[in-house]
Amino acid sequence: MNREINRYVEENWEKIRSDLALTGRHSGGFDAHHRIGEGYYNKGMHGAGLRQAEYGATSLVTVRIKLVPGSDPPQPFIVSAFPSGLL
Repeated sequence: MNREINRYVEENWEKIRSDLALTGRHSGGFDAHHRIGEGYYNKGMHGAGLRQAEYGATSLVTVRIKLVPGSDPPQPFIVSAFPSGLL
C-alpha cells in the first residue's frame, strides 16, 4: 500500500500542491489495478434490504492530505489512505 500511495503522490503532485495551496486539503482516489485491500461490505446498505456481509477485494484507494496547522513552511501530511469500495 505504501508504494501505491507514494506513486499516487508522485504522479499527482501538481494537483495535490494546487489543492493544498487553495484549500489546505486534498482528497483523491485511484485504481491500483491489482488487489490493494480486502474486507466486508453490507449488500443491504442504502435501504436495499437486510444486512448481509459480503466479502470483497478491491483495487480502489482513497487518499486524504492536509497541511500541518501552524507549520512554517507549510508541511503536507497524509491524513488517511485506505482501500475503498468506491472511488
